[in-house]
Amino acid sequence: MYKFNLSLFCVAIFFTSACGGGNNSSNQELEKGLFSNSVMADPTLENGEKVEEIAATNQQEQYSLNAVASENRPNVFFKVYELIQNMDQYNSSKYALNEVLSESCEYGGSSILTSDAEYRNDVNIDVVYNQCGMLGGVIIDGSADMFLSDYDISEDEYTKVDITYTSDFTMKVDDEVVGKTAVTILAGSTSEIEYLSFNIFGPIESDMTISVVAITDGVRTGLENANVRSTINVLYPLEMYYKSGRFYIDDLTAYAEFDETWDMSQTPFVFDSNNGELIGGEARFDLANGGKAKIVGAGGEPITHVDADGDGVFELIEN
Repeated sequence: MYKFNLSLFCVAIFFTSACGGGNNSSNQELEKGLFSNSVMADPTLENGEKVEEIAATNQQEQYSLNAVASENRPNVFFKVYELIQNMDQYNSSKYALNEVLSESCEYGGSSILTSDAEYRNDVNIDVVYNQCGMLGGVIIDGSADMFLSDYDISEDEYTKVDITYTSDFTMKVDDEVVGKTAVTILAGSTSEIEYLSFNIFGPIESDMTISVVAITDGVRTGLENANVRSTINVLYPLEMYYKSGRFYIDDLTAYAEFDETWDMSQTPFVFDSNNGELIGGEARFDLANGGKAKIVGAGGEPITHVDADGDGVFELIEN
């Protein structure tokens, strides 16, 4: 749909916008069914490192869609963004009222799209993918509702894309570099993205808010109302920072909350434009009993620090 494809330039990209009542309802059902029994994670170094795996991981193979996180599990943020970018590739038609499109995907499989309005108006699109082959060797299966809004006449593009996953949605990769991986986004998950800039020569800015439960290698990871701002300039390192959100660990039984008193816009994560390593920035997260986790990007690897007793001193440091 968009004139540029951000996933070709940088895989570590992120995400705020409001959406319709359908997404809110789906969020509530997702939270009620999967998040309701979770408790705030204890302030241990082990738990801090688990949050690090979700919130601050190096992005290998930066110009590929196959970025892999710690323990060979793809980072959920990155995979959701990549999925949106891939879905955009197959939503390039100028929509007509009640139009049904059945298309072959470029690398095998098929997609079916049904729209309820004409192009340039706010439009709901139902999408169904069947073994649809995407750029970078990604194959997706599943169905989703997309709501496109805030059309920008000067760019001939929609600036907001809100997605509700109406069935379990699977992304599979079979790649020589990263091997076989599969990420399943559970039905009821949502992602809401707002494009703040369309200038391919940069900087390109976007906000994204997601409430997602994903399964990778049998392990569930959750993000609830997690909001991130990213800035991309093709020739320079990517920067991103969190604004809010819960990050679920231990198969959704525990969570950490982003510390909203910490202005991460002043300490954004910076990823090396050549190899995707996290080379700068700092984020902080609230843990149980007043504890906090601090994640610092330096020297190519994120390092976790934990204040276990809430006294403001981060006495536990990852080796």
